[in-house]
This record gives sequence, C-alpha cells and structure tokens, in this order.
Amino acid sequence: MALSSGLGRISLVAGALGVALICGTALLQPWPTALCLAAALALFALPARELAMSRHRLVEEHAAHLAKSMYLANMSHELRTPLNAIIGFSDLMTGTGTATIEPAKCREYARDIHGCAQHLLDLINDVLEMSRIEAGRLELRRQPTEIAPLLLSCQRMLREKARQTGAELVFSIDGTMPPVLCDAAKLKQIVLNLAGNALKFTPAGGRVTVEAGIDAGDFVLSVTDTGIGIAEADIPRVLTPFVQAAHCSLGSAEGGTGLGLPLSKRLAELHGGALSLASRLGHGTRVTVTLPTERQAAPRPAPVFEPQTFVTSTP
Repeated sequence: MALSSGLGRISLVAGALGVALICGTALLQPWPTALCLAAALALFALPARELAMSRHRLVEEHAAHLAKSMYLANMSHELRTPLNAIIGFSDLMTGTGTATIEPAKCREYARDIHGCAQHLLDLINDVLEMSRIEAGRLELRRQPTEIAPLLLSCQRMLREKARQTGAELVFSIDGTMPPVLCDAAKLKQIVLNLAGNALKFTPAGGRVTVEAGIDAGDFVLSVTDTGIGIAEADIPRVLTPFVQAAHCSLGSAEGGTGLGLPLSKRLAELHGGALSLASRLGHGTRVTVTLPTERQAAPRPAPVFEPQTFVTSTP
C-alpha cells in the first residue's frame, strides 16, 4: 500500500512538472494557447489515470486477501468440528471416555464416525479439486455417457438427504436423448453439488427438481428449487471461489466449503459449456448447465431407454 501511494505521488509530481514545462515553453514559443493547454491536460491526466488504476488494483487485492482469510477461518472450523466428533465417539467406543456402552449404541457411534469422516473427505476433495482447476492440472476423461442411469444414481445418493430436510426431490430425464460426450464422474459431481446445495437451502415441504434434456441441439441440465433464493447483488459472489464461503452465513449450520457452485461452474467450462444462475430472494433458485453441440457424442442407432420422459422422486 505504501509503495502504491508513493508511486502515485511521484506520478502526480511528474505530471505537474510536465504541465509547468509546457506552459513555460508556451510563453516563449508562438504556439496556439489551446494546443498548449490540451497537451498540458493530457500529460497531467496520464498519471491521474495510473493512480486511479493502482488504487483499484489495491482495493481488489485487499478484498481478495480478506476473503481468503475469512475462508481459511471458516475452513478451520469446518475441519475441527467433525474431527472433534470423531475423537469423542471413538473415545466412547474404546472405553477411554465413560463406562462401557451397549453394542447397539456402539453401532450408532460407528455410523456417526463414518458420517463425520465422509464430511471431512468431501471438504478436502472440494478444496483439492478447485486447486487443480486453478492450476490448470485437471484433465477430463471424456467418453459417451448415458445420462439417465447417471442421474438415477445421483437420485439414490441424495434420497436420504432429501428425507432429512423434508424437501421433495424430483428427477425428470428425457429417455430419448443420445449419449453425451463428457467426463461422467465430473458431470455426476456437478449434479450432486447443485442438487445437494439446493436441498440445503430448501425448507421442509419445498421441492427440488433436476431436469435433463436436449435444447436446440445442446445438452441442458437444470436444478430448480423453491428455497430461500439469492439476492441479485449476491449472485456474482456465490459463483466466485472463497468469496461465497466468506459472505454466506445462511448455510453455516449445514457446513461445507461453499465451493459447490464455483466448482460446478469451472467443471462445466472445462467441458466447453457454461453454468448460469437465476434467483430471487425468497422465491427459489434455478441453475442451468449447458454443454454445446460439439461436445455431444453421436446418437446411437437404438436408445437404451424407451423414448419417453420418466420422473423419479423420493418417497
């Protein structure tokens, strides 16, 4: 900051000296007054613009540094909470805490430990995945992928979470679509991130709908919820790594890194596609992922699924 301020002062002094030099020369030379004034103003405006740009860069760097600091503070809490739970439950199971427990209670603690460990793994995987993308070291393994079984697998994985939140989870898949050329694991990660995020912010009695189909030759995946929504001014934030986690507090009770949306956006872009988000505060959110035509696999002679749309939902 001191360096930037010093450079700015030097630029202003240089500009002022330049103005004085041009004006002094104008008194000795038969130049038009307007030309002299224009040259002086142009010379003075150059360091002023540089100073403004320098200050803008400084503000951006400070905001990024603050956001990352807040993100790291949030991450330390996210990591400590499940670790403390794992230690506490394991102490109980090994008898180093209180008295010996019943086998049924021991199995319950084992399930809790497994859940905490899975949560930790998810946190670490999100951070590592984003780091690989930022470093340009993530490579996709594209292959023709049937979308219907992929989404049905996601539905089974999210069914329990939907039951816990009390929200209805609906999957609608066009069974006539051809296979899509993509990295199946990464596309599945996008679906789980978006649908899981929607369930997190949708209250009991709400609805989360996942739809997939072909629109104007492009593969389109959409996740729509009736949850709390996002203010228009906050939409750029939730799509930015680190910043979303630093500013979003509504989902803090659920935990997580806050990287789900930014990570899904980067994965879609790696496929040559795009992710867009539309939302109104208090009226829900719709996230759409589009993969362009050139990324699709050629249609097979006969589709694996019957040419109809089928819907699955949690009981």
